[in-house]
Amino acid sequence: MSNHYEYKTSLPDKDAIYVFYQEMGWNDYLKLSADALFEAMQHSSYSLYVYQDNKLVATVRLVSDGVISAYLCGLGVLKEHRNKGIARQLVEMVADFCKERGLHLQFFCEPELTAFYEKLGFLTFATGMKMKD
Repeated sequence: MSNHYEYKTSLPDKDAIYVFYQEMGWNDYLKLSADALFEAMQHSSYSLYVYQDNKLVATVRLVSDGVISAYLCGLGVLKEHRNKGIARQLVEMVADFCKERGLHLQFFCEPELTAFYEKLGFLTFATGMKMKD
């Protein structure tokens, strides 16, 4: 296994996305098919995908109106690839994309991740809400 990571904006195939979501444990909650996950990725405003040896190991995507706001979602790095600067690089790339377009970047994160984002220059500004299951 090489230490080289390849960053791409092109959409992976649906099986790679599905496997990634399974390995991250995200699909335990989402319970989506490979087709549904692929469709969600297709509707993203901007996405980045990171590969090592042709395996999808990290993702991030934006959902945006293209004028005012952009919401970061789906930032994840497989456990064995963490602490190598990948998440930082992805957040910086997404932030640069938004700055170039005048979009206000926002997102929700788990409380234990706020320190990571604060190191990248983000500020806590709201409380997140979601519908009851």
